Amino acid sequence: VENDDIAEFNMHFASGAIGSISVSRVAFGMPNALCFHVLGTQGRASFDLARSGEIKLDDTNSPAGLRGPKQVLTNPSFPYYKGGSSMDFAGVGNTQIEQFTYQARAFLDQVIGLDEGLPPVPSFAHGYRAMRIQDAVATSAGRGGASVEIK
Repeated sequence: VENDDIAEFNMHFASGAIGSISVSRVAFGMPNALCFHVLGTQGRASFDLARSGEIKLDDTNSPAGLRGPKQVLTNPSFPYYKGGSSMDFAGVGNTQIEQFTYQARAFLDQVIGLDEGLPPVPSFAHGYRAMRIQDAVATSAGRGGASVEIK
């Protein structure tokens, strides 16, 4: 990449929650990185695609002196996981390639009606809303960071 390709924006949700998104194609040492961090007053959770077979959790329920991030390995009780691997049990490592297998399996199960309680596949309306959010981010940037409301 030959240009400074980076974007950051903040969000305020109707529920009162706030969020920040940061993306970059030029971040050193992070090829194809995808990370999520959910932070709250009572706990936090993190996911890193480079370690796709685990989730890090930490919350205030841990006894004093034993707090800190805990590694939770993906396993067949996780949504979308079941039936996606020939070694379908906890502790078996996952790669980014296998994540596509799980995603495809879950999608096909929903198409044929075997969703087993999974959240519904996003609709056209979900995609349209995502496009409106992207447009709001671009509009805000064009206005020098001004707040933009999405209805």
